[in-house]
Amino acid sequence: MAFLAVTPHSEAVTLSPVSVQAMSPKLIREQTPAGSAGRIRSAVSAVTAASLGAAAAQSSRQRKRLSRRLHRPRIVCMRQGIQTLEKTTDVACDVAGGMVGSEDPQTRVGEQPAGIWHQYALKEDWYAEYDDADEFGPTVGKIEGCLPEELRGGVFYRNGPGKFSRGGTRYNHIIDGDGMILQISFPQDKTDEFVAQARFIRTEIFLEEESENRICARSSFGTQRQGIWALQNIMDAKIKNCANTHVVPWGGKLLALFETGLPYALDPETLKTLGAETFDGRLRPGTAASINPAVDSALGFGDAVTAHPHIDMANERFLIWSNRNNALDGNITFTVSEYDNAWNQCSDMSFVMDAGTAPHDFAFTNSFYIWCENRMELGNEDLAKYLIGMNGPAEGVKADASAPCRIHLVLRGTARARHLIVETPAWFCIHHSHAEEYRDEEGATIVTIYSAGWTGDGLSRNDGRFLAAWKGYAPDFDVIPATHYWKTRVRVTDEGATLLDHNIFPGMEAVCMDHPHVHPAEEGSSGASYTYMTYSNSEGWASPSVGWMRLDVRTGETVKWTAGKEGDKTAGCFCLEPVVVPKKSGSGAWMLGVVNDHRKDKSCLCIFDGDDFEKGPVCKAWLPGRLAHALHGSFLAPDSA
Repeated sequence: MAFLAVTPHSEAVTLSPVSVQAMSPKLIREQTPAGSAGRIRSAVSAVTAASLGAAAAQSSRQRKRLSRRLHRPRIVCMRQGIQTLEKTTDVACDVAGGMVGSEDPQTRVGEQPAGIWHQYALKEDWYAEYDDADEFGPTVGKIEGCLPEELRGGVFYRNGPGKFSRGGTRYNHIIDGDGMILQISFPQDKTDEFVAQARFIRTEIFLEEESENRICARSSFGTQRQGIWALQNIMDAKIKNCANTHVVPWGGKLLALFETGLPYALDPETLKTLGAETFDGRLRPGTAASINPAVDSALGFGDAVTAHPHIDMANERFLIWSNRNNALDGNITFTVSEYDNAWNQCSDMSFVMDAGTAPHDFAFTNSFYIWCENRMELGNEDLAKYLIGMNGPAEGVKADASAPCRIHLVLRGTARARHLIVETPAWFCIHHSHAEEYRDEEGATIVTIYSAGWTGDGLSRNDGRFLAAWKGYAPDFDVIPATHYWKTRVRVTDEGATLLDHNIFPGMEAVCMDHPHVHPAEEGSSGASYTYMTYSNSEGWASPSVGWMRLDVRTGETVKWTAGKEGDKTAGCFCLEPVVVPKKSGSGAWMLGVVNDHRKDKSCLCIFDGDDFEKGPVCKAWLPGRLAHALHGSFLAPDSA
């Protein structure tokens, strides 16, 4: 038996069934789901009567529930007896040749004792990570230590939710928070002063909500209009663009990204919001869906752009993709574009993915774009609840823990996509650090993908509605599975693609981590040296990130640095995603990362020499206050600034 991988823009690719160990994953192309027009009608009719009858009561319950979240138990920090960490030498550092757990986490993930993550961090500190933050600056600070000369004149950017309430109402989910950009500009001269500022991204809906002092739109995870305005949620499919996930500079532009809408362009120097980026009119704002071009605009439908574009340094290309859900066909159209640093479009191609939801991240090699499709769906009942204004769309998304994950490899550099699909055992992919490829002795292309994600057992938590684990005041690690670093290998020939293996990186089985990154020039290359990542613990449990780790991809050796003595839950420090900056020598890298210190009540940017990671930060830049727990960031090199 053979399977065909065919899309309207693709050539047909015959794929043969393959066996991998005893699991026999196959290359597949499923039948397109039945037209969803009938699906939508039947779903709405099935629950509309009951749901409309309960709408007023639901709104009242939501107000009371959100009020309880807003007025969470008062946090009292016992500062007496807690030693504030002042110097790099006070910070724990450990060098090990890999950390191997005593058990396979596949058998432990469902057994994590409730509240065990409190051994790694005080709950009141973790909750305070998601207090509303304030704008500040520009303000001048003094660098502690020695700033590397080649970083002088560069700019560090970080994006993340910074406001979690409006008009006395707490948002339903942290990812519904309003985006805030942190900017730290290093001096060009020999001084030790830096300039920092933080600004909210002033989208149209942000300005309206600021003026009205209330929630004026619906958000992905259930934050929506309250009180007398609640009826406006019914049949309003438009989703607020929070612009809160990533920030990337390229070609003189600074883009704030959010994966269910268009990016917002910012002034790279002042952080002034300039407006939605449509890429010269190629994309339009609105909910990422399509029924018919003639009516899409009237319905508020448009395009969504990934929050994870990538930069191909070898070819000096900016890689970004948009997507649109085809409501009548039940699939998603992806369009991938590459731009040079003058924003000339160098390539553009489209393909269709039979998926319930779009992936969060992607990777690339010289030959392929790569997506890992998590098997998630918005069921009929939850779809209807979204349409009639009861829930946000992401609240209803549910994972199928029994379904295999799909790796999609789409050939680069062609207008007609060659689209290969290979299955892996069930797991959930969150982020990719990179992918690489090489030719084996038989002429086949071996593609290796490195990713952060959860085991298949973790998908069954919370009845598969794991995205709701971040619901409430702060993410709850009693529900969130431990995140591991994965290595997946695929063999590609003219006949198709075959899964070779898919496992947690050897020696990392008990390490809880996230946000892996490599030297930017090593993305898509034939081999990377080090992966840098946030570090939570080496016991195999889920907990907040309290440090960073460097993994030697070639040998498996690890070096970890924690912002307090490891195991001291009173340290009150949480570490954010690392940003890896190439050294001008062409080899080696600097690693930049923000620490939120709850004892000093300040945030700090730490800079590490990636080659001497075990020595700790070479310098620090303390900010005037403590920011909210942010997401992704970038660095604008001085020769690009």
